[in-house]
Amino acid sequence: MRRALYLSSVFEPDFTLAVGGNFWRMRLFLDALRRCFDAVDVLCFASPKHDLAPASIAAVQASMHAAWGEGLTLSVAPRAPEPAYATAWEAYGAPALDLFQQMPYALLAGAAQLEAVRAALARRPACVVARRLPMAALFERAAPSARPPLLFDVDDIEHLVLARSIAAPPHWPSKCLQYLRLPAVVGAEVRGLRRAAASFVCSELDRRRLARWPGGERVQVVSNAVPLAAATSPPSDPQAPTLLLLGNLGYAPNAAAAERLVAGIWPRVRARLPHATLVIAGNGADPQCARAWAQVRGVEVTGFVADLDALYARSTVVCCPLTVGGGTRVKLIEAAGYGKAMVATAIGAEGLAFRDGHDIVIADDDAAFADACVALLGDAGRRARLGRTARATAEREYDREAIVARLAGQIEHALATR
Repeated sequence: MRRALYLSSVFEPDFTLAVGGNFWRMRLFLDALRRCFDAVDVLCFASPKHDLAPASIAAVQASMHAAWGEGLTLSVAPRAPEPAYATAWEAYGAPALDLFQQMPYALLAGAAQLEAVRAALARRPACVVARRLPMAALFERAAPSARPPLLFDVDDIEHLVLARSIAAPPHWPSKCLQYLRLPAVVGAEVRGLRRAAASFVCSELDRRRLARWPGGERVQVVSNAVPLAAATSPPSDPQAPTLLLLGNLGYAPNAAAAERLVAGIWPRVRARLPHATLVIAGNGADPQCARAWAQVRGVEVTGFVADLDALYARSTVVCCPLTVGGGTRVKLIEAAGYGKAMVATAIGAEGLAFRDGHDIVIADDDAAFADACVALLGDAGRRARLGRTARATAEREYDREAIVARLAGQIEHALATR
């Protein structure tokens, strides 16, 4: 039986709720792997707070099969404890010398994590797909030889994400010392790209960034994609002007974007449109932050929303005020599928095919972002035009079935020519 192994640092105890960008990317690869292999093993690493008893994992696998289909065998291993960093050396010196002293790599630094990968490799997979650098680095530790071949999903270029997060607010005197971590991250990226039979990024922009690196000639684009909402008549506008931010709020860049929207952008919008509403939707928000956001006049914090059709139907404009992060924003593709007008920062729309003024409005500082939102909330005709062109771009560039089929071919070719 020809078998593949997929390594992931993300986990969801109920995969019927796994609808964030991380999981859409994961599912994209698993669907392609099922076209290439007889069986696909999935090894996820979860917080020790989850119940990882065999009966509980069986229930998780049942939810995965219910949501994503059969042909996947799930294993789950606990992450290592988060480091305390009690001294300056532990916080800045050791992480500069050892990638696995840095977060999030430290969560994979223990014997239990190595043993979990080695146990999965004992099933003799024909290839291993490592999602992002933490999984590629752990695989390198567990299997230093050239076999089995590695397929490296670099949907975030980690050194770029790290550099951006250090440069972004808030700042404190010692924060610049975190730049000392960058060489270890870059070194691990180089080793992963060099070893991989093929590496995959989610945009042509990221492919160009890595093209001159060792192994860069084997970097290929696999765009993010979600099932687009069914094409129907043009969406009707809600009666009340409503901004929407939707995403996994447990992801630090998304949480920072929500905080920025509430604190810096929303007061400017509300001052000019007192009857407008801001909806912040998505799971994982820090409870204290969620309570603080909900106390701001006009802000509604919903948590996880199962009925996306209803959520988008009540939303007038979709916002993406990201200032850090990498890869591409799946939620913008999703919003385009619903024919919604969108406002995003340059980083928020980075790598996507949406064009400023044609499919989306790009605004970076708080005042310009608020101005763009207010202008769109007051211009139904422009909203409709942006929504139509964004939907057409999403249909052309992010057709999920076509991307899965193309990825399956890329996987087969990479393994045949390695």
